[in-house]
Amino acid sequence: MVGAIAVGVVNGVNATHSFMRAADGTYTFFDPPQAVSSFAEGINDNGVVVGEYREANLVRHGYIRQADGSFISFDAPNAAQVPATSVNLGTEPRRINLSGKIVGLYTDSAGVRHAFVRQ
Repeated sequence: MVGAIAVGVVNGVNATHSFMRAADGTYTFFDPPQAVSSFAEGINDNGVVVGEYREANLVRHGYIRQADGSFISFDAPNAAQVPATSVNLGTEPRRINLSGKIVGLYTDSAGVRHAFVRQ
């Protein structure tokens, strides 16, 4: 199971940290290296986690946390690269399947939301 825990206000925004709960009940808390806030959204049977994070400029990006704990940061093509607001939500990965395909949402520079698949 994955999700996020609220930790208060960081850089003027409500901040969260990602977590993963193992089958034995232990928790692992983590953030991508450049994150001030993150939220884990999905995990596959290989232990690969996807989620979103905000960096110091408050731009929202997607991340992949490999089973070994390493991270890959990414943005959906055409995702706006401006601070997250109620209109601009940047890149929002939601789920990852066993073969590593990721689905999610992104907001373009006009504030329009779209779906994406990352293969």
